[in-house]
Amino acid sequence: MSINTVFIIGAGTSTEVGLPTGEGLKDEIIKLLDYRTKRNRLDPNYGDPVIESAFQIATRYNNEIDRNKCLYATKCIKESMPGAISIDNYIHDHRNDIHTTLCGKLAIVRSILNAERESPLFSENWRTDSRTFFERLSETWFVSFFKLFTENCIRDDLDERFNSTSFVIFNYDRCVEQFLYNALRIYYRLPEADAVNLISNMKIFHPYGSVGTLPGFSGNDTIGFGSELYSDQLFKLSRSIKTFTESTDRNSSEIIKIRDCIKNAERVVFLGFAFQRLNMKLIDPGEGTNLKESFASTYGFSKDAEEIITKQIKYMYRKRIFQLFIQNKTCSEFFAHYDKNLEF
Repeated sequence: MSINTVFIIGAGTSTEVGLPTGEGLKDEIIKLLDYRTKRNRLDPNYGDPVIESAFQIATRYNNEIDRNKCLYATKCIKESMPGAISIDNYIHDHRNDIHTTLCGKLAIVRSILNAERESPLFSENWRTDSRTFFERLSETWFVSFFKLFTENCIRDDLDERFNSTSFVIFNYDRCVEQFLYNALRIYYRLPEADAVNLISNMKIFHPYGSVGTLPGFSGNDTIGFGSELYSDQLFKLSRSIKTFTESTDRNSSEIIKIRDCIKNAERVVFLGFAFQRLNMKLIDPGEGTNLKESFASTYGFSKDAEEIITKQIKYMYRKRIFQLFIQNKTCSEFFAHYDKNLEF
């Protein structure tokens, strides 16, 4: 019988396949929103034209949106990013400004899709790489996870493994889904539809939304991993991105499902997670959990910060007695260290 496990996934997990950290995302957004004027017109050498065109599309859906106010918002975002914890925090702090919210979400979607396209998970990149899928990703936590996940697991046992494993993903990218889709097809020689069905039946939550649904999966606003997009697509996809405020409603059906999932878990693994207070509050399961053990990667945190993280995790489970394992290691190093502890 597989152990009921929940993985809490943060931005640190995707950096191993080329996606940006919070700081990297801010830098990319600064470039995308760097609009400048030349002879009273926008200089085509600066700023992202797809985002700028999306402003005009947005005015058709909401008569409160004004293109010039959008351009002013981009200027404010660009100037403020070095002083912001993250783009998410900045949007949250300006949640009453519809133009800032729109510009921030458009920039997030554009940045993430661009980053996906540069990732080794992007299938078009394989044509110029003689290495196999697993070879390209051999130094990442994805392959380490997959080895443990599939250990002593024949095709007929996959349903049980998937039913007992959940992901709460705080990233906007689809790296976990993209990896699992390709890994399952290659390793188990599955047809596309079978791989999609397995992943679809797995509990995978994106509390803050994602940049779209991968082709083949059910959902709105489908777009391929790392695909180029038009302005109208960009605007539609931006509406799938949620702010802190939009995601922390305790009565939201998805938040209830996330907390129930964590409450019923016997094992919770924090991976590449920043332990921000709002996010910890979002996943707090309350009283009466089944937890037996918890693991946390804390790469880049100080010893003092690790003590605070320990208190945060223990507070989540109130008086529940469980084992807590913390290591200041990258995600891939973390799996190498705990390869026996994290068996399924």
